Amino acid sequence: MQVIGEGLQMTTYYPERMCCPRCDNGFSYMAVGSYNTFGATFYTDGYIEGPMYDDQGRLFRCPQCRAVGWSDEFTCEDDESDEAELGSVFDADVGPIPLKDYPALLDEVQALFDAIWRGQGCAGCKLRADCEAPLDLG
Repeated sequence: MQVIGEGLQMTTYYPERMCCPRCDNGFSYMAVGSYNTFGATFYTDGYIEGPMYDDQGRLFRCPQCRAVGWSDEFTCEDDESDEAELGSVFDADVGPIPLKDYPALLDEVQALFDAIWRGQGCAGCKLRADCEAPLDLG
């Protein structure tokens, strides 16, 4: 267990294993074990901001294939963790996507859907000849 802070202002972390539902890549990261909300500000939309409050989000990005999903989608069949694969809570590629990054992630997903609906990938698609209604022609 890793401890950050001193005295009453202490945040603890423990290793948690995740598995990508898309590529089956297994990875571990340092999950929040405990924290406190002393001196925190509670907003009406449920957001909490505080000096020792860890706002780890519930969306994860696979460090291998970059797939994004909810924490409950990244479950593993086995519960074996390899110490060598443990990530760090400070590693941007491993662990939950911070809440502050959700707007940029939403922009990324909206751009992807926009590209799909505009048919930007249709011209290079291997199934173009079999497609009854390519989106880039409509």
